Parts: sequence; structure tokens; C-alpha cells
Amino acid sequence: MTDRSKHNTGPRARKYQAKIQTLIQLLSEGHSVNSAVDQAQLVRQTIYDWRDRFEWFDTLIIDAVTTSPRLDVHARNLRHRRAPTGSRIAEIQDSLVSLLREGDTIRQACKKLSISNSTFYQWKKRYQDFNTRVKDAHSFTRSGHAKSLFPRPTADSYQVVDLGFQGRAHLYFIDAIGSNLIKIGVSKKPESRLKRLRTGSPLPLELKTVVLCASAFEKPLHEHLTSLNYHSHGEWFFKHSIDTALGYLHKQAQRIMIKDQAGSADQSHKAD
Repeated sequence: MTDRSKHNTGPRARKYQAKIQTLIQLLSEGHSVNSAVDQAQLVRQTIYDWRDRFEWFDTLIIDAVTTSPRLDVHARNLRHRRAPTGSRIAEIQDSLVSLLREGDTIRQACKKLSISNSTFYQWKKRYQDFNTRVKDAHSFTRSGHAKSLFPRPTADSYQVVDLGFQGRAHLYFIDAIGSNLIKIGVSKKPESRLKRLRTGSPLPLELKTVVLCASAFEKPLHEHLTSLNYHSHGEWFFKHSIDTALGYLHKQAQRIMIKDQAGSADQSHKAD
């Protein structure tokens, strides 16, 4: 059998030359996949990822398993797990989109179709049409409702402000009870963030306000409040800055709305 594990196929493959040689030798001698992977000090998922990325490595594995003196169940499974090509890729992509549209997670869909998560994300980068279809299909639940990219707080214990922002995390205001300070930061899960902060805080902390999806405005808001001498240290500001901060965010929301309206008007004029 030709020693193809020395082929120059990229820095990652060269880094693992010795381990690849050990893996191929063990498979050829009849070791199970799990045994060969363990002795070669590799990870089974890594083998599948390499088979997806490097055609020569996939062929090398097939040759080693096929010529093995005894084929156990694991080796047979590995022999038949070949990287899909051509029309087969299109079929799998169609099935993935269908499963996502029905409400499956990406991990669930990949598992059902026997492809690795890394292959899924490689396809998203490589195939623009597939990427677009995934985004469209993965934005709805089984019942047809739009999915939220992260939890949207709705608790009664603090104020929730929705200004129509489209960020990927929320802007929160955490009050340090017994002091004149308030923390302004961002988190996808403000309540979880509060629990972690409470662990090392000498003062009781309470979540006061959450502005939905306003993460993009954290830095400019900090800079604005600092320019008004409302900054204490780190992400902590003086408590009387809350009204100013919320006023700033309302103005940003109004600017975005005016800009969107102007853009819609321009498109209407162009259409006319």
C-alpha cells in the first residue's frame, strides 16, 4: 500500500503525519477504529473531519480498512462513511433545510443525516444558496413562529424596554443596592449574568432595566456617559445617569427609524 500520509496537503495534515501513519498501520492490522484512534492519540471526530477535508486521507482510510485481515463493525461503518460529492451534497443539503424548517436544531439535523457539524458549517461558507436557505429555514419553530436568537427577558421584577434594535445581545442596568452605582453591560442572558455578579459582590445586586437587542450601543453609551462625568470605574456609572442613558438610547432608536423611513422613500421614488 502506498504511504500517502506523507503527502503535502496543508499545515494541519503535516503536523499530524506520525499520528496518521500510526492510525493507518493499526487499521491495516485489523484494530477497531476506536482502538486505532486511541493508540494514535487522535479523536474519532477529527478523523471524520479530515475525511471531509482531504480526499487523499479518505482514500487512505478506505484502503486500510478494506485490506484489514478482520473487519469489525466499527471499521465497516468507517469504510462506508465517505465524504459526499456532487448531486449527493445537494440531496443532503435539501434534507438539512427540510429538517431545520420542521424545527430540528442544526446538531439534530446533522446527526439524522450522518454528517459532522463542521461539514455543515463548511457548506454554509462554500455554498451561498445553501447558507441563505438555512437562515430562512432555521428562523422558525415547528409551529411557524419566529425563533429568537437568544432569550428575551419578560420578567416583572425589572423594566424591559423594546426600542426595535436588532443586536445579538441585551443591554442591562444592574443596581448595586446601598451604593450610588449602577452597572451598564451587555449579555444574551442578563439574569444569568446577574447571578454570576452576585457571587463576588459585597453588595446586593438587582437587575433594574434591560433594553432588548441594544448591545451595539454599549460602547457609544459608555463614551457618552463618561463625557458627562457619570463614569465611576469599569462598567460602573453613577446611578443618576440612568435617565440620561435611556434618553440616549431612545434618540438612537429614533435616528434609525428616520433613516429607515428615508431609505424606504428613496426606493419608492426609484420604483416610480
